[in-house]
Amino acid sequence: MEYSIDSLLAQAGYFVDGATGAVIPPIHLSTTFARNDAYELMGGYGYSRDNNPTYDQVERVVAQLDNGDDAMLFASGMAAITAVFETVNTGQHIVAPIIMYHGAQDWLRHIAEKRNIGLTLFDATEPDALRQPIKPGKTAIVWN
Repeated sequence: MEYSIDSLLAQAGYFVDGATGAVIPPIHLSTTFARNDAYELMGGYGYSRDNNPTYDQVERVVAQLDNGDDAMLFASGMAAITAVFETVNTGQHIVAPIIMYHGAQDWLRHIAEKRNIGLTLFDATEPDALRQPIKPGKTAIVWN
């Protein structure tokens, strides 16, 4: 069944708490989670920065809104950018605009040199600027 964006947002992905029947998801403020006597995580969560039930619920809703299978929350834009660029392997190539967030460009330059990743910066104001830098079979990401 297809739900409208308004319904998805209002119903938070049609959440129902199995223990209480609550239809509004709780906000989990805990930063750490308990372990049992064998030091195993009791609920699958260890530290809130990695994941927690609140993140899981928001990620499900975002995935539904984008008609995706999954979604990921990040603490910052730079954290999301880092996750994307960490998928590039040694010897591959990245194409990115000359004008971009300075923190991302600094990180890109550093990691490209350190990991032997090709980096080509292009002028995004020029319509044909992307034709030349793409290297078939090597370019892993075109960031624009």
